[in-house]
Amino acid sequence: MSHVRTSRSYPRSSGKIERFHRRLKSGSVRVTLPRDLARAQQVVAAIVALYNGERLNFAIGVVAPLDRLACGHRAIHEARHL
Repeated sequence: MSHVRTSRSYPRSSGKIERFHRRLKSGSVRVTLPRDLARAQQVVAAIVALYNGERLNFAIGVVAPLDRLACGHRAIHEARHL
């Protein structure tokens, strides 16, 4: 693994993080308008948990990223094909 720097706001070079930032802004921060740092941290933590734990990702086999990371995707795929 290596650290790569890219131009900001340039989806062609940093598309995954740009998509995450867009979802973070449109799905939580701009909707709730947190009034203090503690509330903003709660809102961001909730959207990160949703993004990684519940949202199905088609690029990795229509499973949540945490399921794929924990190798739970195999059991999910087997259950779907029963």
